[in-house]
Amino acid sequence: RLQEAAAAEERVRLARDLHDGVLQTLSGTVFELEVLRRQLPEESEPRARLLDIQLLIVAQLRELRSLTRPLKTSEFEPPVKESELRARLRELTRRIERQWGRRVELTADRWGTAVSEAVSYQICHLVNEALVNAARHAEATALRLEVASAAGDALITVEDNGRGFPFQGSYDLKTLDDLNLGPLTLRHRVRSLGGELRIDSTEAGSAVRIVLPIPGLEG
Repeated sequence: RLQEAAAAEERVRLARDLHDGVLQTLSGTVFELEVLRRQLPEESEPRARLLDIQLLIVAQLRELRSLTRPLKTSEFEPPVKESELRARLRELTRRIERQWGRRVELTADRWGTAVSEAVSYQICHLVNEALVNAARHAEATALRLEVASAAGDALITVEDNGRGFPFQGSYDLKTLDDLNLGPLTLRHRVRSLGGELRIDSTEAGSAVRIVLPIPGLEG
């Protein structure tokens, strides 16, 4: 059991480090290369070369994500203190600010209880997906992240002051799936975790709201 617990913890650590470190750094690099490429004359050799490099990095991103996807957690993993979860969220928002040049306001309520490593990882993963989507596509200058708990659920809200999604209005997860709207990866992950997702989109910005059931979490 101790060996299984150690192996599970190491898998979780590896998956989190890859996702929060290497994968997000590469994603930021792709964005920066795109900005640089747009400054070069069309049909020029340097512009074409930068595109080749971008496509190569994107291919590597897909491969790394496919490698981290099977890394599972187990029932033997140690709990994560709420203070450690808040520290991870602070570091995540700082990384977004450094890589994407966006100001991120963080509000993380005290839950009064520890959560599992798996829950901590899933919360940070969802937060990261939502923040990167807003930074990359919304042309926002400021983001706001709120993580709270209520009635045994984790409540995650990411708001931005950008241009919103290509669609406007308020949509729940079922409607987003039926119409194939919103970030595909985020929709799939929320659904696989038994959570709920709602996106509110306007020309003045958007809000992504996630409700994630957490066993043993008291609101």
